[in-house]
Amino acid sequence: MQGKTGRARLAAATVMVVALGACSASYRTHGYMPPEDELQQIVPGVDTQASVEDLIGVPNASGVRDNSGFYYIETEMRHFAWRRPEIMDRQILAITFDQAGIVDNISTYGLEDEPRGADHPPRDQEHRRRDRLHPQALRQYRRARRQPASGRPVTAWPGPRTGPARSRHAAVMQFAQSGAI
Repeated sequence: MQGKTGRARLAAATVMVVALGACSASYRTHGYMPPEDELQQIVPGVDTQASVEDLIGVPNASGVRDNSGFYYIETEMRHFAWRRPEIMDRQILAITFDQAGIVDNISTYGLEDEPRGADHPPRDQEHRRRDRLHPQALRQYRRARRQPASGRPVTAWPGPRTGPARSRHAAVMQFAQSGAI
């Protein structure tokens, strides 16, 4: 009898230790930030896009318009249990190029430089217009579903009866209204 109780206690203790261990926060680093000694080797006005790629690697992102810059982004995230991951730190290295593809400027930004806070990346006017497109499209879709091409509004649930059930129902209603019953 003593052995079964001891095993049950051991099993319960093991489950508790595993459960508590699963609830501890974990930190993960996403992205890539080149080491400082490699960054010091880049000379503005001399190095080109190709030489920067050879020296510090391919960027996480590049300039959307005319490939005007390289962006190296490193984000440290805190993951805890079922909660949404939280951004703890973010470093952004921006290397911009002139029209000839030669390094123009090297800038670094941190989490404190983001205008919208830690949870949202900076956005410009073009992103805001694009973000508004999605809700507008949904509203138009919903409006089109309520107002079909026939011009008649769609009826709500349960809707009109169709098929054989409708004809039987119509026959019964017609018979009842005729006063034959």
